[in-house]
Amino acid sequence: QTNSGNWSLLGRFNFAAGTNGYIRVLDNFSDVGNVALADGIKLIYANGDLILDNTNAEVTYQGTWSTSSSATDRYQSDYRFANSSASVTATATYRPNFVNPGYYDVSIWYPQGSNRATNAPWLVSDLGGGTNLNVNQQINGGGWRLLAAARPFTAGTNGYVQLANNAGPTVVMADAVKFSFVAPLVPPSFAAVTRQTGGQIKLTVSSTPGYSLWLDRATNFSSWQPLTNLFNTSGTTTYTDDSATNVPSFFYRARQ
Repeated sequence: QTNSGNWSLLGRFNFAAGTNGYIRVLDNFSDVGNVALADGIKLIYANGDLILDNTNAEVTYQGTWSTSSSATDRYQSDYRFANSSASVTATATYRPNFVNPGYYDVSIWYPQGSNRATNAPWLVSDLGGGTNLNVNQQINGGGWRLLAAARPFTAGTNGYVQLANNAGPTVVMADAVKFSFVAPLVPPSFAAVTRQTGGQIKLTVSSTPGYSLWLDRATNFSSWQPLTNLFNTSGTTTYTDDSATNVPSFFYRARQ
């Protein structure tokens, strides 16, 4: 009776390959007089881990980086390191191609040592903007260390994680970054579009709560113009287009 017109998360489940798995809607409930509705089911492949090692093509480097394999607590065969500096002269950028938009835990792996930076600066860039985090690479290396939990990434390559060398005392270590799927995002959708008595258009939009939402408008499907930018606090927000008065029709789209 609630949350209609949108995708509702049932949970995360393990399905084996093939057709043995299924989802069934039953009508054996005690709410006499009401009915069970079956409409659409969406399955999102949520491979637990997306790992980028320092050798992967999705990892790019600016400035001077060296390759080494001497540390025994490295991830796989080798790692990169850059000399520290008072200002940024070298960066390593891990930019995955997310097939499924969602919330992801971001973890890093680096070989620890006494000459590593105690304040290696990492940047996590996602739907919410950029988050700067300093990591002491002299300790807690040789395994996955959680850098940022449940960060929202859209599909594609807009999101990334970056390590810079403006740190101390000696070197920063770039080895591997892991993105672990936590939950799906809520794709922007129009829950309702209604013409008001004065001719205005009221838009009710659902999207991922806690992040900005952009609305565009057009008289056709090619000449889109920005209409407004909203911060969606609860997951559903409304906007009234006052300029739509006495206009026969508009097309609207929502982006996040």
